[in-house]
Amino acid sequence: MSARFGKIVLIVVIIIGATVFFQVWGNSQAKRKGDNMRSEYPRPSFRRSEWVNLNGVWEFTFDDENVGEKEGWSQGTIHFGKDIMVPFSFESELSGIGDTSFHKYVWYKKIFTVPEQLQDQRIQVNFGAVDYVAKVWINGKLLGSHVGGYTPFSFDITDFLKEGENILVVKAEDSKTTEQPRGKQSWKLHSFACFYTRTTGIWQTVWLEPLPLTRVEKVRLHTNINRSTVHFDIWIKGKRGPKVLQLDIIPPVKKTIAFSREFRLSEDSQILSFDVAIPDAQLWSPEDPNLYQVKIQVQEGKQYVDQVETYFGMRDISVEGGKIFLNNKPYYLRMVLDQGYFPGGIYTGSSDQDYRKDIIATKKFGFNGVRKHQKIEDPRYLYWADKLGLLIWEEAPSFHQWSEKATNDFRRMWKEIIQRDCNHPCIIAWVPFNESWGINDVEWDKEQQQFVVSIYQLTRSLDSTRLIVDNGGWEHTKTDIIDIHNYTEDPKVFSSLDTAPDRTLMASGFNYTGQPVVISEYGGMAFKEDSSKEAKEWGYGSVPQTIEEYLARYETLTKAIIRQDIFSGFCFTQLYDIEQEINGLMTYCRKEKVPPQSIAEINQFRP
Repeated sequence: MSARFGKIVLIVVIIIGATVFFQVWGNSQAKRKGDNMRSEYPRPSFRRSEWVNLNGVWEFTFDDENVGEKEGWSQGTIHFGKDIMVPFSFESELSGIGDTSFHKYVWYKKIFTVPEQLQDQRIQVNFGAVDYVAKVWINGKLLGSHVGGYTPFSFDITDFLKEGENILVVKAEDSKTTEQPRGKQSWKLHSFACFYTRTTGIWQTVWLEPLPLTRVEKVRLHTNINRSTVHFDIWIKGKRGPKVLQLDIIPPVKKTIAFSREFRLSEDSQILSFDVAIPDAQLWSPEDPNLYQVKIQVQEGKQYVDQVETYFGMRDISVEGGKIFLNNKPYYLRMVLDQGYFPGGIYTGSSDQDYRKDIIATKKFGFNGVRKHQKIEDPRYLYWADKLGLLIWEEAPSFHQWSEKATNDFRRMWKEIIQRDCNHPCIIAWVPFNESWGINDVEWDKEQQQFVVSIYQLTRSLDSTRLIVDNGGWEHTKTDIIDIHNYTEDPKVFSSLDTAPDRTLMASGFNYTGQPVVISEYGGMAFKEDSSKEAKEWGYGSVPQTIEEYLARYETLTKAIIRQDIFSGFCFTQLYDIEQEINGLMTYCRKEKVPPQSIAEINQFRP
């Protein structure tokens, strides 16, 4: 009896030991991978040379009973018990946790030391994105909070720093309510239909940044290809007195354009607005993505006190005569749906190369643009779209339940989105709503209609240089483009504007007034090259059994759209599979399911 008991104890010890070993080994592997993950500067359109990356291993814990604040977890004096690899959400494998169950409240802790060379400057902590509500403490002092899962926020932590080690604590709250803008994140326990695994908490880079007392706070750029100028709005903050602003604009080729302006900072902050001529402007397009690099310096006396770097592309997007024009020439949109999900990281690419590779693959298939569907993407993706040449329709994540809170949260988030991304030449259209999600009665409800119109007008007031698609798919109100979603297998359907299945093209009281029309969702056929007949996953319509059958349907539908002069472009669903949805041109792991050249040849068809 005792021998048997001893054997049992020994087996239990071995099992526990093995479990601990593999957990430690797994965390060490995640840490080893994390050492090389997400180390690139996170805000490429507004860069400073000095910064401290806080990605990597943080302490982490769940707070399912929401007792953390009451018990003083914000002080950072207790060990949280788990390790997590930031910037990956706890639901993801790359976080080292991989728990996809519901946890409304979570806590993070990071101990850091400010490098000695930065200690004589103001220090700011920056968060790329935390989903959905974040509260931040430094050394036990509350810095503030932020609401919204897709936009950045920052806090000046200088006055709360200590010599040596400092403790940064973050509490994130992310409920399963459908009032908050959540896009394709499932509000059920598991993924279902076209909704996928949730992302909770930190999912973009966290970093420290030194800020001089006198500095550039923000830059806004508008290019004008007809006048061959770029307009700058530059926010300067700091000590009052005389300053000099120096710009060096470096074209793709030719000599640097130098611009200098003396000014006096009469308030704590001030906006400098001016135009700079760009002789022989080299235009930006997907076919020729010319970028101008910009170095901005602020000088006090003989000393340069701040320097930031940005870039711009000389390009214009407009509509005329029912057509879309890029750089004053008719331009046909050949787009594909891209939802920004990544195996292992969910919302977060494992490395910067994930974003680059997706764009290269998109162009390899012969597309000139993507509709970024229900997600505001990491700025690194937008950087590569700018650099490699890809057009973007940027679409807001939807809320799914109409309420006053939902509309207020959405309006605030949408404004922050536009302000974050307005300098990227790749973005040609803003899309605040999709298929009437969250505005389910917009077809006839005047309050919802006016809300959509107000968001259109807000968008136009914040950015007059891009197109706006009010409500993707159908039931349009005030909009610059009419887009239509239809997953028909019958190409004859694409012979008129009346192609939205069981939905009206325009909301009641609104009329079509000759805007360009784009078929912005179609196809979507499920396809598993190896076992399509046994596929449990889903797509739209019947399942092609062979590559040849898949390509034949793609060709028939796509050419039917291209042949119709009433359409200004298309967007195929979709670039890659996501979890249970297998209607991609590639698998979730980005393996090509069909030959890219075959798709590209169809996309380049001219009637």
